[in-house]
Amino acid sequence: TLHQARVTIAEWRRDFNEVRPHSSLGRIPPARFAEQHRQRAGDAAHPATPNEVN
Repeated sequence: TLHQARVTIAEWRRDFNEVRPHSSLGRIPPARFAEQHRQRAGDAAHPATPNEVN
């Protein structure tokens, strides 16, 4: 049925994006890679010690 297909696809998508490691991402799942990227991007946007301006 359509409902069964949607459930199966949702399960596959979750496994592919949140569980299954990807070799192109350093053997981590895409969701973890994205979270690490957001954290690094946030750190770059808000440095721990601001630069002095003279």
